[in-house]
Amino acid sequence: MKTDIGSKDFADVRKRAEECLQSPSDKPDTVCTEEANSLIHELRVHQVELETQNEELRRVQIELEASRSRYTDLYDFAPVGYLTLDKQGLLVDLNLTACKLLGIERVHLIGKPFLHFVFQPDRSEFLSCLNVIFDNRERQTVEIRLFPNGGGQFYARLEGIYAEGENGACLCRASMSDVTLHREAQDEANVQREMLSRVFESAPYIMMLVNKDGRVTRINRKGVAFADRPREELLGLLGGEVFGCLNSFHGLGCGKNAECSGCPIRMRVTHTFETGQSVYDAEGRMSVRKDSRNIAAEMAISTVLVKDKDGDQVLVTIADITERKVMEEELRKSRDELELRVRERTVELVNANEELERRRDELAHVDRVATMGELASSLAHELAQPLTGIMSNAQAAMRFLATKTPDLEEVGAALHDIVNDNRRAGAIIHNLRSMLQKRDSERSVIEINMVVQETLKLVATASTKNRVSIKTDLAPGLPRVVGDPIQLQQVLINLILNGFHAMASCEPGCRKLTIRTSRDDTGAVRVDVCDTGPGVDEEGLGRIFERFFTTKPEGMGMGLPISRSIVAAHGGRLWAVRNAGCGMTFCVSLPVRDMTE
Repeated sequence: MKTDIGSKDFADVRKRAEECLQSPSDKPDTVCTEEANSLIHELRVHQVELETQNEELRRVQIELEASRSRYTDLYDFAPVGYLTLDKQGLLVDLNLTACKLLGIERVHLIGKPFLHFVFQPDRSEFLSCLNVIFDNRERQTVEIRLFPNGGGQFYARLEGIYAEGENGACLCRASMSDVTLHREAQDEANVQREMLSRVFESAPYIMMLVNKDGRVTRINRKGVAFADRPREELLGLLGGEVFGCLNSFHGLGCGKNAECSGCPIRMRVTHTFETGQSVYDAEGRMSVRKDSRNIAAEMAISTVLVKDKDGDQVLVTIADITERKVMEEELRKSRDELELRVRERTVELVNANEELERRRDELAHVDRVATMGELASSLAHELAQPLTGIMSNAQAAMRFLATKTPDLEEVGAALHDIVNDNRRAGAIIHNLRSMLQKRDSERSVIEINMVVQETLKLVATASTKNRVSIKTDLAPGLPRVVGDPIQLQQVLINLILNGFHAMASCEPGCRKLTIRTSRDDTGAVRVDVCDTGPGVDEEGLGRIFERFFTTKPEGMGMGLPISRSIVAAHGGRLWAVRNAGCGMTFCVSLPVRDMTE
């Protein structure tokens, strides 16, 4: 254990040495020598202890200096500025962070008034805070604007406390931090809060804040107008009481009785508080008392949880959609009535269309009869040939059989010719019956080239009689179309006979009719009937498909309109163009379809 030697210890040793020298003794030399040795030893021990203590003091001093250096670094390089002010507001000391914030080196700041860096409008607030610290010795916090050396401006928060210096001087020790970003964020938040407050107040819907007890803490202008009561009376009420819910009279509403278990507002608010989930545009109905009347108010309700320092609340937005619901109901009834009328009208149109189809078929039949009447003489001449052959072959067979030894081979040949002529005559009669028969339209998948060839058989005699040369240019491999072959034959016969009539004034050698089939750019199958007649002028070309318009003295003007309607019923087109040289070309375009369409 170490023994500390102070001035009192040395005084005791000195006193003992003097007493030893002054006291009488029989053996003074011996006594003095023994006492002196004892004192010398004791002094040496104290000397060693002093040297040890000096070494310890030097070590402690080194540690203190190192610690002071560390704390100086911490002080200087702290992220917060530290400064010391005297009672006059002069800078006594400050760390490097504070110097950096002020933009001046420390050596040039000591003794300078801090007030020079304070924005003029904020100086009174700063001095007031400094006076409170020195007068009342209370901790103070102030936010002021500072102008550092080099220009610019920033918001600084100063937190100061009272302190005494080594000589008893009154000092203020303060921390200084740059809160510009925080202040800007706070200002932005204030702007946003003000904007939201204005939106809340000016919203076209009822908006209110409700706490967990279901009581209104804030309500906007629209809600006040709906409740028709002063705003102050509405705050603290239950939601149903605000809106005059019939179940809220006498404080029984908003869940306080069984009838309120399905309250649309209370249900959504409770759900949002319990789950934190927002609800948007949930429709509900509330029976309310308004203008001395009990009405069923239709509402669209939205709820959003709002986190607040004073506790969570739910923002409730309510849109009165009663009028919209009434309009929707009226619209629904109108739509139902319109759909009923549309269905009735559709039935009428379907019936009218069926009647139109029936009349068109009748008209087409009349046109076919008229056309076949025009071909009657040609058909009779064509039919006479097989009948004449039948008669001749029958008479020959009878003569062969009347002989004593009939030539059965000749008889068989005659009978064979009779059968062929009969088939030929039957085919002519069958085609004639098909054209004259009154029936409903029957569509099937057909090859247009076959229709053209069958039609040419019917007009073959007429072409010979009219001395018209018919040329065909039928494209092979054309896709099939869906149509009524009899009606399409009627169209082609009409176009061919029109060509015969158009070329009646031409020389016999110049009467040429060309029938061409192809596929156009749209993929449709096309039939062109081209004659070499005089054609029609521009005015006639524009009216050629009008009803009762005709260029023939004996014509009725119905053939081409009927033909166009037949082609249109097949989904195609019929049009006419003038040829580059002479004559006209009538074009029929039919779409390619599947049987399933």
